[in-house]
Amino acid sequence: DSATWWLTVARLHDRARRSRPAEALYRAILRRQPGKAVALTGLGRQLLRQRRYEEAADVWGQVVAIRPRTPNAHFQHARSLHRLGRLSAASQSYLRVLELVPAHEKARVALQKLAVRLADRRPEKGGDPEMAFRICQRLDVIRDGEALENQQLREAFTNLAQQKQQ
Repeated sequence: DSATWWLTVARLHDRARRSRPAEALYRAILRRQPGKAVALTGLGRQLLRQRRYEEAADVWGQVVAIRPRTPNAHFQHARSLHRLGRLSAASQSYLRVLELVPAHEKARVALQKLAVRLADRRPEKGGDPEMAFRICQRLDVIRDGEALENQQLREAFTNLAQQKQQ
């Protein structure tokens, strides 16, 4: 069938890092078969490579809706949101990755970095200390209110504790 052929050609362009023809083919497939997860995944990958994060977040969100138990879809969605500065939403997506694959090291590292940023920033600057605390609890890097592994996290939570006391 022609959609299978188009998908094969799109993947060849994708592997060769030829973004424009790959994107055009993925979009053509999606016009004929909206919601085709394989084409959405390829398009999402292209958009991330091109740093078109808003579009990528939308596409990866569609993949997550179609395939909610696919860790890579959640991870790529989180990356898109992270690049857009939507830190709380990115954190939730990274946490979902860890629910599906507890040993996913890239999601764990990204969450540790996000926790520091969320804890250090004021809410009007995108900070979310409560989310930072939940992340650290989930990552088991905080016990009894004390950060265990990461010096930056330890400092961020010391500051957070001081802010809560004021």
